[in-house]
Amino acid sequence: MPFDCKDNFWEMGDTGPCGPCTEIHYDRDAASLVNKDDPTCLEIWNLVFIQFNNSGKVGADDVDRVGTAYRVVADPIRTLLIAIVNGSRPGSEGLQHDLRSILRGAVRYGKDILKAEEGYFNDL
Repeated sequence: MPFDCKDNFWEMGDTGPCGPCTEIHYDRDAASLVNKDDPTCLEIWNLVFIQFNNSGKVGADDVDRVGTAYRVVADPIRTLLIAIVNGSRPGSEGLQHDLRSILRGAVRYGKDILKAEEGYFNDL
């Protein structure tokens, strides 16, 4: 059954992973019951195709730069995680120096813009 974006697109929140979804419901007359929390209509499958990422306010709309700061902190976490899992570490030469610069930039943005406390990045 075709639905509009509200019922056929999943979002974690105003920011974060999102994408189109498909659901399978079981009922003899499900058309009037889908997404209505009716106990006689059972949702047995909900597949979300997470292919987009809501980024919140950007550019001129991000007046206090908080949306940008969250992205500047989150993206390096993913980069560093993958690098560390693959055997690299932040350091003082070559790729290690690049990772160190990424780490320092993210920490600085969090402290300056998000007013995060000392050591916050380690907790993330």
